[in-house]
Amino acid sequence: YAAAHIPGSINIELNSGFGGYVGWLLPFDAELVLVLPEPVGESLTEAMTQLIRIGWRRVAGYLPGGVERWQAHGGPVSRYDVVSAEDLCDAHDRGEHPVVLDVRQELEWGWGTIPGSHLIFVAQLRDRLAELPTDAPVWGICFNGHRAAIAASMADGAGIPVRLVGNGGVGEGRCRVPA
Repeated sequence: YAAAHIPGSINIELNSGFGGYVGWLLPFDAELVLVLPEPVGESLTEAMTQLIRIGWRRVAGYLPGGVERWQAHGGPVSRYDVVSAEDLCDAHDRGEHPVVLDVRQELEWGWGTIPGSHLIFVAQLRDRLAELPTDAPVWGICFNGHRAAIAASMADGAGIPVRLVGNGGVGEGRCRVPA
């Protein structure tokens, strides 16, 4: 997703939590066009099952051929960097004072945070994007990268420069700061 995605799209991984995240993060019953992983038939069945279970009624369809086909037909794409927790720690050690968006839950913040982080649970991010600066890259973090990937896509869609800490998280390695 980070390497090439449709501008304004949201990256919600098709796993067991897909329907829950759609329900949390999108305006209820917004019209969706899905970009599905292979095998498309199985992915479509899984996505639709989860969406129906949460009462979603407005799926316009899916994009055959995904982002690659979109791009081959002249559709614009966006991208952002994926970095590691180690990269974030290195930037911090160099005195760069990176802007950090921590999208874990409040309970997890009690386990430790990076001082000065914007602490916004991923489910609240849509309503709080205006709290993030737009003049410097925002480093999106969570415990293992899953929620940070969603948050990075939302920030990118809002025109906020972003770096996804997708390899590692604040619960791993030397970046973990005790509460």
